[in-house]
Amino acid sequence: NEPELVGFGSPKSLKLSAEHGTITFNKPNDFPKIGEKIEFIPGYSDSIVFLHDYMYGIRNNRIEKIWPILGRGKLH
Repeated sequence: NEPELVGFGSPKSLKLSAEHGTITFNKPNDFPKIGEKIEFIPGYSDSIVFLHDYMYGIRNNRIEKIWPILGRGKLH
């Protein structure tokens, strides 16, 4: 399933790959601005997690929890 874009309504299209993506909105708008954070509720995530050393849990713009990715580098 696709991730849900938070705070911007449903986009016309959402194309994501491992570390980048393209969002097309239904009509022209002024958001998000360059440098503005975009929040997603994760959908299915296959291999992207093990490409990083840590996963960060963020709440209210603060890092609340850091989980080490114990499988990092273990794919053979």
